[in-house]
Amino acid sequence: NTYKLTPSATSASSITQPWVPSNVLLTAPNSYWMSLTDTGNNEWIQFTFTNPVLLSAFTVVAGLGRNGLNNVIQGSNDGTTWTTLYTFNFSQWSQGSEMTYKDVLTPAIAYKYVRYLSAASPYVLLDYLQFYGLD
Repeated sequence: NTYKLTPSATSASSITQPWVPSNVLLTAPNSYWMSLTDTGNNEWIQFTFTNPVLLSAFTVVAGLGRNGLNNVIQGSNDGTTWTTLYTFNFSQWSQGSEMTYKDVLTPAIAYKYVRYLSAASPYVLLDYLQFYGLD
């Protein structure tokens, strides 16, 4: 059985206060992470786990049109070298005031660090991000 994985820490490439990375773990209204605007850089939000985790699925909820660009989920065991585990298909995002994307992951390796990465875009605003699997 797989279950909801809880990170020991969250971090991000940039932050627009008060919308800090740990907010994506909450389901409360107006609780989200938002990157800085127009940085011209890739933007990411990262989960750090105490022990490496074997991922099996994820759910991400983004503000309409604020999911970023060319999104991927990546894993790492050193926080420097990243392996792409999943590439998003934009047409699969649900439509509405919030866009939800859910899918399964099948990596063969457990990772200590997992991140949602966006290519440079105006900004990224994630309402919720959750990974499932085994630790």
